[in-house]
Amino acid sequence: MGCLAVLFALEEADVEKLRAVERKERAAYMHEEIEEVFFDTFPEYLCELDKSWDAMHRMLTEVNC
Repeated sequence: MGCLAVLFALEEADVEKLRAVERKERAAYMHEEIEEVFFDTFPEYLCELDKSWDAMHRMLTEVNC
């Protein structure tokens, strides 16, 4: 299955808001409060990745699969 990833350049206040959201609610928060705003208003502050995201995710999260 192919998946894409998107990196967002968040300001410190946005990071703190995200951290305040319960983990199980973060995906919905990301989609509703961050993705939609960035894609519509600040596309210059996001970066879409293709297949390279998987290797970076594994490196940053120490996933050893």
